[in-house]
Amino acid sequence: LALKILADRFAPASVLIDKNYRALHFHGSTEEFLTQPAGAPTVDLLSLAREGLRMTVRNAVRRAVETSEAVTLQGAVKGEAKNGVLVTATPLSGLSDANAMVLVSFLRSKSPAPDVAPDNAAPMPAQAQDIEEELKAARQEMRVTVERYETTNEELTAANEEVTSINEELQATNEELESSKEELQSLNEELGTINGQLGRKISELADVTDDLRNLLKGSDVATVVLDIDLRIKWFSPPIQTLFHLIESDVGRPLANFSQRFVFRELLARARAAIEDLATFEDEIRADDGRCLLVRVLPYRTQDDRVAGAVVPFVDITDLQSKHS
Repeated sequence: LALKILADRFAPASVLIDKNYRALHFHGSTEEFLTQPAGAPTVDLLSLAREGLRMTVRNAVRRAVETSEAVTLQGAVKGEAKNGVLVTATPLSGLSDANAMVLVSFLRSKSPAPDVAPDNAAPMPAQAQDIEEELKAARQEMRVTVERYETTNEELTAANEEVTSINEELQATNEELESSKEELQSLNEELGTINGQLGRKISELADVTDDLRNLLKGSDVATVVLDIDLRIKWFSPPIQTLFHLIESDVGRPLANFSQRFVFRELLARARAAIEDLATFEDEIRADDGRCLLVRVLPYRTQDDRVAGAVVPFVDITDLQSKHS
């Protein structure tokens, strides 16, 4: 509290600014040296400085930043010829360039103001040097601003080119997707056509299968169809007089069922028909006394592939009786 009272009483009016002359904090009574201009509120120190002090403030801050040391220059508020104003710019140490701050202090001077000379007097050497340095600083700031503008313009041009390239890539991707969509639509149409054809083929095959099964069931020929492992694929009802078969026996090996006739070579003949494409024909007698003609031949698919064996049993009892 004591330090604050001492600072308020004896410390000069000051303002803390950043590297862009933006005021961050005010201390003491600065109304003699700073004033808010007409228009929108501002924190720019050069805009706040009273007329006559702006050049002095700019030079003091610039030299302090360049030398990293405190710089004191004498100036004057326009229209006040009795006493000058000491402007001290002190750079704060330990801060990076990005966060550089400068403390600018204002103190009334007992020395006459720099502009007390007659109007027709030649400019003082120090004033001429300050003006020259101010012009150099303004030119340097303009050069930096132009370079920043050119850099920004180049970055914007590069960004625009990149956006254009991305748009072209997106357009090409959209065209590829559209082409792929058309191809998929064409493939779907072809698949639909093929599925329709397959559906008709399946329906036709189902009709043919039903016709064949009805034909075989309607005949008196006992028939059993075996797969390549000699398992039952299908049988006609009359075969039940020769084997103890029911509908659920489809898929079981024929060897598991007892025969109502004497013909031990049946399974061997079926195996030979599958492996060697052989055809056999034998006359046998059933347990009930009937005389049967047994044929064993390969079971061929529509594409001429051997998928098992067909064994029909034809009753030739009446034929044998007539011959006798």
